[in-house]
Amino acid sequence: MSGATDDHDAELPRYLRWTLAVARRDGLALFVCASLVLLAGSNLDSAEWVPGVVVLPGMFLGLALGVLLARSRWSGRKAAAYLACVLFAVATEQVGYVIPVGQGLGLGDWVWTLHLRSVTWLARVGGWIAAIAGGDRVQDTGLFVFLLSLLVWAASAWLGWSRLRRQQSLASVAPLAIILAANLNLSGQSWQVLWLYLLLAVPLVLGAALSRLYTDWARRGVDHPNSLSFDWLGPGLALMLLVGALAGLAPLAATPSGWQVLRGLMRASEEQAAETASQLFAGVSPPRADAARRAVTPDLGRIGAPVDQGQDTVMWVRVSDPAPAPPQAGAGRVEVPRHYWRSGLFATYTGPG
Repeated sequence: MSGATDDHDAELPRYLRWTLAVARRDGLALFVCASLVLLAGSNLDSAEWVPGVVVLPGMFLGLALGVLLARSRWSGRKAAAYLACVLFAVATEQVGYVIPVGQGLGLGDWVWTLHLRSVTWLARVGGWIAAIAGGDRVQDTGLFVFLLSLLVWAASAWLGWSRLRRQQSLASVAPLAIILAANLNLSGQSWQVLWLYLLLAVPLVLGAALSRLYTDWARRGVDHPNSLSFDWLGPGLALMLLVGALAGLAPLAATPSGWQVLRGLMRASEEQAAETASQLFAGVSPPRADAARRAVTPDLGRIGAPVDQGQDTVMWVRVSDPAPAPPQAGAGRVEVPRHYWRSGLFATYTGPG
């Protein structure tokens, strides 16, 4: 049966034979990696740090590049340099829309439009650098989108590269897990997403360990049973259930006093990070730590953004004004001062806002 299958595959084009070989050898690992990317990317997009921006398609692109480079003959440094150039170009296009696409322009107009957009993009980057160097707030949300895209796309590429090329498991899932945990903490989303991520990472860990054994046995010429992977299935499922149970019970075991102590230890670093983030990413939605802070102010920085019609509390203000007179005291006896709050000052036009 195997010989017949090999003869049939020999009739296929070379790229299809390579695809089938990778699918048979690493099909489960690729499926788990794609599931982890889908879970993390969906959670990042649902946080809506910048309205209208999604990072999930780029994360799948990064994963695909990591898998292709892992199965290539390139060295780690050459693959990293190539990956950095591709991701930098894609992130630039996502934020700056440098390449004119779908506008029906002639060759001369297309080149001229490309030139104008390139100059505009360089001016935006220069504005970011000047604002950071001068200690000012970066009002353009493009910087946040650019850096976030590079970070999560690179983590997705590392997931595919590290798992398939280096046969690592914990090291491959750790960067994306850290990003997911930080996003859950700052956006106030449910912790069950991280629980599911860790649960899905268990078969990836077991598969990497088994793959290393197969590679070592093949190198030394040691014979081994073909059904060994099925023998690991039972203990693997048991380990998945154990990890899932421990991760699910961990939040229940934490007491309010313990969370208060941890929050006190992290308050200084959170305040410093919040101050730095507010300077670099002024137009990005602030972290939502609890339900009372989930209300958002109207997005006046983007043209066409709908005005929030909710009745949620946006902020609490403490003033030194005297308390207002009771209704029975009569009108006009005490003049109550009025206060107006400004949420943003706009000085740079980026195209959409």
